[in-house]
Amino acid sequence: MSIYNFSAGPAALPPGVKKQLKNELDDWRGTGTSVMEVSHRSPEFKALMADNESLLRSLLNISDDYAILLVPGGARLQYAMLPMNLSAPNRSTVYHVNGYWGFLAYQEAQKFSQVKTTNKPPTAPYQPQHSLGDYRVKDIDSSADYFHYTSNETLEGIQWHHLPDSNGLPLCCDMTSDIMTREIKVDDFAMIYASAQKNLGIAGLTLVIIRKDMLGKHQNNIPTLMDYATFEQHGSAYNTPPTFVWYMMYLVLQWYQQQGGVKTMQQLNQAKANKLYDFIDNSDFYSNRVDSAIRSEVNVPFWLADDKLNEQFLADSNDAGLKALKGHKAVGGMRASIYNAVPMAAIDALIEFMETFEKQHA
Repeated sequence: MSIYNFSAGPAALPPGVKKQLKNELDDWRGTGTSVMEVSHRSPEFKALMADNESLLRSLLNISDDYAILLVPGGARLQYAMLPMNLSAPNRSTVYHVNGYWGFLAYQEAQKFSQVKTTNKPPTAPYQPQHSLGDYRVKDIDSSADYFHYTSNETLEGIQWHHLPDSNGLPLCCDMTSDIMTREIKVDDFAMIYASAQKNLGIAGLTLVIIRKDMLGKHQNNIPTLMDYATFEQHGSAYNTPPTFVWYMMYLVLQWYQQQGGVKTMQQLNQAKANKLYDFIDNSDFYSNRVDSAIRSEVNVPFWLADDKLNEQFLADSNDAGLKALKGHKAVGGMRASIYNAVPMAAIDALIEFMETFEKQHA
């Protein structure tokens, strides 16, 4: 029986990546030891660091105007580091909030800047959702230091399919859940951040892509390891980095290159999402409550017509090899996170199971 992981995080890893990991665990690059035991200052690991950056620049078309930083921790740390580095307690920032993670970023930023919002932030995830949150561009404070938004909200299953209008403010984006799933134009942003465990490997690192002219401008007395300039000046290795997580990111990036790059990932993700949404939309037993124009291509929440069947659905799907389909507790229902490593075969298996379950319980 095939096993498919639909978890929102930690997400599935490509089978080829896991196979390479297994093969290299005892002897990485001829060192006679695992990558976890190699010094981060060794020639072999320095070469991997350089390869990582080269792959990222190639896959995302990142110019030399941008620094690529690999910061230990997750996106939640960036909720604080971003305003610490690019704003100040007496300065203003603008946050557009349209979901759970954006709300957490907004809450944290209030500790380090005067946060203004484009709309009234929701205090909890909400469904159904028919817009990304309307606002009047002319009301945005043009003197603010930056405009922040979350490109894909994993709980609600909503996604921006165009850039928000920031009224000329530097655009900063949390792309944790959809980076590498579709083509982007990095030059449109002042800063992008994304924790690794969705589409870049495993938890423990956050990728930060930041325009170099944004570095070192803060007037705050912040810790050395909270300063983006520290990471830029020391190649993200001011202190000992999580070497195994760097290595896993390299394997995943290499796999993307072998598959044809981000454009190929986008085509596959759209095909997977369309097939699953089409099935749900044509069913009376399952439903998705998000407006089609803003549906996420990587997180598909759905609900059964009878909530009393939820536990049975989860038990039976788990037995069928379909793992982690339970929706977030704040939203309920089910959720299929179909990140890059989830193959079309997983979508077919899920739809087949859902059809069978409907016939048994409708």
